[in-house]
Amino acid sequence: MNSPISSHLFKRVILQSGVADTYWSYMTINQAEQRFTRFLRNLKQINANAQLFENKDVIKYIKECNVKDILSSQYSTKSAVMIFPWVPSTDGELIKMHIHDFNYYNETTDISEKTSNNSIPSHDVMLGYNENEGTYWLIYALSKLLLSENMVYPKIFFEKDLNFLLKDIPRKYKSKINFYYNYDEKKDYSFSQKIKLLDKLLGDFAFICPTINFARKLESKYKSTKNVQNVILLYVLKYRARNEPWPSWLGVIHGSDIQWIFGNPLDTRSNYTKQEKELAIKMITIWSDFAKNGSSELDPNWHSFKKNDCLEISETGELKYTTIDKDDICTLWDRIRDQTKY
Repeated sequence: MNSPISSHLFKRVILQSGVADTYWSYMTINQAEQRFTRFLRNLKQINANAQLFENKDVIKYIKECNVKDILSSQYSTKSAVMIFPWVPSTDGELIKMHIHDFNYYNETTDISEKTSNNSIPSHDVMLGYNENEGTYWLIYALSKLLLSENMVYPKIFFEKDLNFLLKDIPRKYKSKINFYYNYDEKKDYSFSQKIKLLDKLLGDFAFICPTINFARKLESKYKSTKNVQNVILLYVLKYRARNEPWPSWLGVIHGSDIQWIFGNPLDTRSNYTKQEKELAIKMITIWSDFAKNGSSELDPNWHSFKKNDCLEISETGELKYTTIDKDDICTLWDRIRDQTKY
């Protein structure tokens, strides 16, 4: 979708719980070189320098290394939670520039122009997120969280984990973050309040706000481009399966949308309710309708995104239309993302 070489080959895109416009899904050339340097140093304590990247012996050396050593060494490149070692970067061919700088053009643009300039075409886009995107990553990133229903989470560990999540954020923004998430460091909070704060903070920054902001940027660009009538459909999943194996405090966890889209409840061996089977059929229909037609025959009232409106799959499994009240916090996270180095 983000490449002038390939984006004209398809018309529609479905983005679930992630977009290209996030801090963890893309890296600059400088970031790529820095991560590669740290990786090599960790692999064999190499004194990396500027000539390292032109040295063919380096590639030969890596090929001869033990796979386990390579896998363990690559995570020395991480500086924060939700940082994956190797993600796309601007190579000058497939991706010519950062996603922020892409220009959208209409489908009448000549193919030769599509592959020669830095623009990408407009697509029908369906995108969305789950209610509790952050909790899944808290388990793997933080100090004392356990997969238990009856968690004890002392304040000292909570504060350590909160500081870890914010450690790469410019200091000038931390008071604003505390304000938006209603956090007072002098107060003590219940376990559920602590988890809710960490989940919302990480979920908003890494998944939810990038998704909403991306929809807004697309909507603004499509509106200003002549002859573009593509749709942008936004959804939020708030329904948690009755047989969800994860502890209840994890909520509607990252990845829980997959079971509905791929029809897990329709397996006769599965332990889903009748209502959940009906929900799966509805969601499969919506997703497949969009893939085929760019719309939903099941629910034609689901109209193209305009600033804050979306389809909500509610806590009761009902489909309804609602508005998202995240203007201020998503604007703040967008600004923070542009000023944070990983």
